[in-house]
Amino acid sequence: MNGLRIRLEELIQGRHLLETSFYKRWTAGNVTREELQGYAKEYYQFEKEFPRFISAVHSKCDDLQMRQMLLENLIDEERGEQNHPELWMRFAEGLGVRREELQNHFHSDETEHLLRSFRDATSSAHVVDGLAALYAYERQQPEVVRQKIDGLKRYYGISDERSVDFFRVHQVADVHHAETEISLLERLCDDEEMKERAVLVVQRTLDTLYDFLDGVERRYRPAA
Repeated sequence: MNGLRIRLEELIQGRHLLETSFYKRWTAGNVTREELQGYAKEYYQFEKEFPRFISAVHSKCDDLQMRQMLLENLIDEERGEQNHPELWMRFAEGLGVRREELQNHFHSDETEHLLRSFRDATSSAHVVDGLAALYAYERQQPEVVRQKIDGLKRYYGISDERSVDFFRVHQVADVHHAETEISLLERLCDDEEMKERAVLVVQRTLDTLYDFLDGVERRYRPAA
């Protein structure tokens, strides 16, 4: 296994999203439905922008083969009526959140910071920055969504296909997406300087994702 892959894996496992307070409470059934509704509104602001983050990285790749690999990821996210922002809206509806609420929601400062962090990384002149940010997020998703599905079924009575399809799709899709991203990082990070650049972006992205989820908890958790 490539040294960069090992190093990034250690970083991600050491700051995995499943270790955040919010996700721990979700998988234990201790998050209220109102908190999930708030989370759905905040996360939608990120999810609807995610295809554009991939597109930004794609547009900065000089290499045709790399662009083709990223294009497959982008198509998965955005194609047709089953596009991923649409699947998220269906999940939110399963929680009782109307589409207009998602689309008109005024998001938190932490969500804005998350959006800016991904915009900055994916619009960077260094393609490595965007790939590292995407990888830090998508590498974790298969296990995260598996546990979310289990928690939704076990504690919240949400198991219909329409409501959980977003998570089911990402159990499979993000395995392939993350592999694309790390493969490209391994190709591009051919010296120590670029490897360190990827490491720093992954660390920063993990911190920003933690801040986002902590912000959701602060904003929507009922007062004790």
